[in-house]
Amino acid sequence: MATIREYWEKDFSHILSTHGDWTAKSADGEIKITPKVHLDLAVNAKFISFLIPACTNLTQICNSVLSKVEEALKIADAVGEVRGGFLDHVDQSSKTLVFTKRVFIYSEGELPKGELETLKKNWESRGVHVCFRGELYLNNRNAIEKPLAFISHDSRDKDDVARELAVGLTKMMCPVWYDEFSLKVGDSLREKIEMGIKECKKCVLVLSQNFLTNSGWTKKEFDSIFTRELIDEKKLILPVWYGVTKKDVYNYSPSLADVVAVNWSLGSQKVISELYRSITSK
Repeated sequence: MATIREYWEKDFSHILSTHGDWTAKSADGEIKITPKVHLDLAVNAKFISFLIPACTNLTQICNSVLSKVEEALKIADAVGEVRGGFLDHVDQSSKTLVFTKRVFIYSEGELPKGELETLKKNWESRGVHVCFRGELYLNNRNAIEKPLAFISHDSRDKDDVARELAVGLTKMMCPVWYDEFSLKVGDSLREKIEMGIKECKKCVLVLSQNFLTNSGWTKKEFDSIFTRELIDEKKLILPVWYGVTKKDVYNYSPSLADVVAVNWSLGSQKVISELYRSITSK
């Protein structure tokens, strides 16, 4: 199942965005809040979204971030001017975009209906239109969207490969099971991983030296995936080679070396496109 963070990452991925990092004090201690400014040059508009973790005093935190809308807008100013529209001879600049007064709040928690209605009315009277997306939104989306691919990787390859794969496939409307998207505090790691492996149509293996020498979680994931292939009698594995040779893979698993792979050296976009084609094919 996807998480609120995943939907926050992909819902406006078709337009230019820039984000910041804030902290706030809640009843549960200091929490991290991520504001993001979305810049739509095509329609000369900009708007804001916030990612807020679940916390005891969520309404208070929502009011706090909404009071800092102007501060959030400055995040886009900090990255400088962005221009576009050259192909249709319309000179568009991020400096002239009009703020729509639309603010999206994504939260791992949920606001009681009464508090949410009060929040919306209070801020609408000040000209700010709030769209809250919490547990209800998450459950409704998850009811109609299931991850199509499980991404198995060594955590040391997260920054270089795995995250880019997950975000890239998600942007192509190909939901994935990826730990940063699919796990939240308190989840059983083993149960969630096993559920992801069972439910996904395909399993992407990021085969690196880190993966091949990891005798912990990645080995357990591979064993589970390989077992499911045998039971279902279907080809599930989509290997991505990252700095490994055929001999390296053969030494790890002779049968895995026989599976056609895509090499990360081709470039991330090519790899993502090839995986998308394999994942979504019937």
